[in-house]
Amino acid sequence: MSTTGQRHPYYVKYKVAIHKFTFKLHAIEMELIANGGYSMDLSESVLNRALQCADNCYYIPYSTIIGRICKTNTLSNTAFRGFGGPQGCMAMELILDHLSHQLSLYHLNNNNQLNNNQLNNNINISNPLNDNNLNNTTNQLNNNNNNIKLKEIERLNNEISIKLRQVNFYNNENNITPYKMKIMDSYRIERLFNETIKCSNYENRLKLIEEYNLKNRYRKKGMSIIPVKFGIAFGAPFLNQGGALIQIYFNDASVLLSIGGVCMGQGLFIKMIQCVSTTLGIPLEFIHLSDTSTDKVPNTSATAASVSSDLYGQAVIKACQTLNNRLDSLKRKLFPHLYYDENDHLNNLNNNTNNNTNNNMNNNTNDMNNNLNNINNLDNSIIREDLNTIIKQDLERLPPKLTSEEWKELIKNAYFQGDISLSATGYYST
Repeated sequence: MSTTGQRHPYYVKYKVAIHKFTFKLHAIEMELIANGGYSMDLSESVLNRALQCADNCYYIPYSTIIGRICKTNTLSNTAFRGFGGPQGCMAMELILDHLSHQLSLYHLNNNNQLNNNQLNNNINISNPLNDNNLNNTTNQLNNNNNNIKLKEIERLNNEISIKLRQVNFYNNENNITPYKMKIMDSYRIERLFNETIKCSNYENRLKLIEEYNLKNRYRKKGMSIIPVKFGIAFGAPFLNQGGALIQIYFNDASVLLSIGGVCMGQGLFIKMIQCVSTTLGIPLEFIHLSDTSTDKVPNTSATAASVSSDLYGQAVIKACQTLNNRLDSLKRKLFPHLYYDENDHLNNLNNNTNNNTNNNMNNNTNDMNNNLNNINNLDNSIIREDLNTIIKQDLERLPPKLTSEEWKELIKNAYFQGDISLSATGYYST
């Protein structure tokens, strides 16, 4: 461990401008200083990702974020899981924690009340916490300034911490990052944050923790909730490509899959086998995956950047679709009972979707429409359009499921027919 490269330690300097009552962030100056060790290694790329994650999920109108790498007399630090993202996100979250502490002390010491009604009206946020509790807590603390207890300070700090994050989330109006990238679907940040607070019973669990800490002098508990914005894929676009090779053997109808990615326990191989099973419509036991080798799939990129499942999954699906196209006519001839009129099926699904959407989706009759009840703040026309797209995609790439005997019969007939290739490659790039 004394000679092996570790995750880069970071030292962060910052200045922040924030409104004392609305909690809106106006400007920030941040300097991320990385300990690179005695050599550069991947420090530059790691720092670049840290800078892109330093804003996390928060919109700050005026931002200056600078990164530096220090050469030191320690071992050379290198890439670890997250590749700089955790350091950047952690820096911003620690800054917000610092701000919440300072704001709590300010409102306690200066006998100020938080105007939550004005906050909600002006900024138009949805707050899952009880605003009245915040006002009552603040008033009680101000009236008994000489007898402030630790649990009351912690409670106020926790509530301010939640509000501070909510009012500064990226949203549909403020969705441009400091590096000029537009965040699509930014409304999901606040929605997921609020849903997590509700479904996790966050407030009640905090109260239990406060009671525990008061009763235990030396052992303490804590809990927090923070959002994370992490961009997947490689910064160099040419690395975002992947290939796959699928070979079917007529003797036992087994399927051998080769991809360019490496499984390190993250479940990549299992996902690829599931892609083959779903796209070809065959049982899992027929599918085998060979060890990664460049004599099967050449020019592979590193299995990194949280993108391997997307790249190789799409490559596998494309290879399977090629095989499906070759086998389609024979499959229809051998198993006509498995097919239906796709146009009629699509029209029926569209009619059901439109009816359920117009009725606010209260009387859904299938699992797909039940899931729509969890979608908030979306226009009904957008929902219908997304559903139609999903339905069309499913109909295009999901063939009828075959039993083991049907799959064996299909492959045997395809081989003896003599004009159907039972191997295919797939390629995908972003």
